[in-house]
Amino acid sequence: MRKITLLIFILSILAAGLLADNIDYIRKEWLRLHPGELPIWPTEEELTRMDEIGRDFYPTDPPTAPVRQVAEFEPMSGALIRWNNGLAIPYSLVAEMSLDATVVTIVSGTTQQTAAITAYQNNGVNMANCTFLHAITNSQWTRDYGPWFIFDGDNDLGVVNFIYNRPRPDDNDIPIAYATFDTLDLFGMSVIHTGGNYMCDGLGQAASTTLVWTENPGLSHDDVAEYHLDFCGIETYHVVPDPLGEYIEHIDCWGKFLDVDKVIIGQVPVNDPRFSDFENAADYFAEALSSWGNPYEVYRVETPGTHPQTPYTNSLILNDKVLVPQTGHGLDDDALAAYEQAMPGYQVIGVPYGGWANTDALHCRVHEIPDKGMLYVHHMPVHGVEAGVETPIAAYIFAHSGADLIADSLQALYRLTSDPDWTAITLTDDGNNNFSATLPAISAGDTLAYYIHAADISGRNANHPFIGAPDPHLFTVAPDTQAPVITHEPIEDVHIENLPFTVSAQVTDNFAVTSVEMLCWNDGEGTTYVMENAGEDIWTCEFDLALDVGDVVTYLLTAADGTGNETFLPETGVYAFEILATSVDDTTQPNQDMLLGCSPNPVSAAGASVRFFLATSQQVQVDVYNVRGQRVRSLASGHRDSGLHRVHWNARNDSGEPVASGLYFVRMQTATGNRIQKLLLLR
Repeated sequence: MRKITLLIFILSILAAGLLADNIDYIRKEWLRLHPGELPIWPTEEELTRMDEIGRDFYPTDPPTAPVRQVAEFEPMSGALIRWNNGLAIPYSLVAEMSLDATVVTIVSGTTQQTAAITAYQNNGVNMANCTFLHAITNSQWTRDYGPWFIFDGDNDLGVVNFIYNRPRPDDNDIPIAYATFDTLDLFGMSVIHTGGNYMCDGLGQAASTTLVWTENPGLSHDDVAEYHLDFCGIETYHVVPDPLGEYIEHIDCWGKFLDVDKVIIGQVPVNDPRFSDFENAADYFAEALSSWGNPYEVYRVETPGTHPQTPYTNSLILNDKVLVPQTGHGLDDDALAAYEQAMPGYQVIGVPYGGWANTDALHCRVHEIPDKGMLYVHHMPVHGVEAGVETPIAAYIFAHSGADLIADSLQALYRLTSDPDWTAITLTDDGNNNFSATLPAISAGDTLAYYIHAADISGRNANHPFIGAPDPHLFTVAPDTQAPVITHEPIEDVHIENLPFTVSAQVTDNFAVTSVEMLCWNDGEGTTYVMENAGEDIWTCEFDLALDVGDVVTYLLTAADGTGNETFLPETGVYAFEILATSVDDTTQPNQDMLLGCSPNPVSAAGASVRFFLATSQQVQVDVYNVRGQRVRSLASGHRDSGLHRVHWNARNDSGEPVASGLYFVRMQTATGNRIQKLLLLR
């Protein structure tokens, strides 16, 4: 074991040395290949002018709330790149992007534009999708200094500018130039930042490394968060340690949001000294909740950082395409496979180029541009669905173009994953761009896939999630193996005058209780009482068996849920209670005659037992009257001993004829007075 540990330690030291040598080699090669260009890192001369950062920055008030920052995986109209006597990206990438998006190239003027057009035409670029922004730049990293895009509270696309973390004033002004170019409102956020150290999910979450704190010593952590809330609508800002261990500390060098609930994180070999830091970063997101309320799905791509370079998280999502840098490393194909696994339905395209570096690749040099007229669909995916229960869903659908929605296109499409065919249901218009539908109930163990589709008359289509059918929302009702839980206080011996009485139990289940019953036996006869849900998990029934003193009742409770799980209480055997004589005696209540009641009540055609108690031996008269005060039947007449007595009414009159359903009264007359009770006859 000690030999293995020592070997890993030695390999770690060697790896650290190789990484340091590799970084030095990369920097020298970059400077050799880009004479006269500024590198992505601050030069020695710039390090002497870091106090100039933000000197000419123009802060503004925040946008009108609520603000929503656009995520990279949302609908895009184009991409922003920079030309200066050539490109810092391959022409093949420009040609690919120009097939279905507008490529906006920053040039210093007409001379550079003419040179760029010639080069584009010679390399198969679709010139119909090319336009040019005239502005002076210091460097090629449009990701780092380029504009951030938000929709403000008026649903208008705007540009958020920030203080670029390099003393490069022309680069710092590019967001201003772009806002003018695209006629967008401009907002200045007084935070030193860089686009390569920032990613957002479009729903109020964003992530950066702790570099954002380091570079803003005059702001507290809360101040930084507050700026991002006010200007970008970020309510949850993940500020995490940088696992890369290099000078740049940009999050796009090792991580990337692929969707609201998906993130891809780099992975290094176990003997790499940064291994634990990378695993901690992956674990952090795996344990965090996405804006959809579920934990992030964390995907990994190997990025050891050895030569040739492996900058695979430094990729670009452009609508349904994922553009991944390729360097000729043996892991290139594995990187493409990692994206294909994480993003089914997307076209994953490798972009080979000899100029990529681990900390400076495709994503650093291309900045996506949102579709200002995008068709936006907001929906919170379904979680925690119960078996056998229909599931309501809701969506907010808004056309930023102002175009009318096509009513027939507004659909929720669903299928069981075991079924190849999709079923479409039209969304209900609930007003104010809110729509709803109801997905069908599914059984425990089944998985339902669904997505939402919309279109407007501008020709735009949108799905939620973005890619639609190839990678839909899924929810599964797990097999229910948990039986209901019954809590019940066993019935103790019952005095006969307390019949009938209410039986109650608390019954809970992880899904839903469908039935609760009381099974009881007396003298070999079985009776089942169906208990009713009285609310708050309490189930009750009225125990109204006609019993005599000395009778013994045995019983148990049973409960079932919708998936067939059943519970018995007690688990084995039965409960039992005895019917006792009246609790009234001469000692506790002398000379108290009582009419104790009728059982059952309501009375069926079989009749009812009427019980009464005489405190002394005396004359007694017990009769049944109708609502007109007419005597229907005499039940007892004459002298009776003291104690408990029971007489039976068979629901007939004195002539033996059945009486009609309705309300009747039992009256008991004794020397101490009259006592009356109601009873209801239901035939």
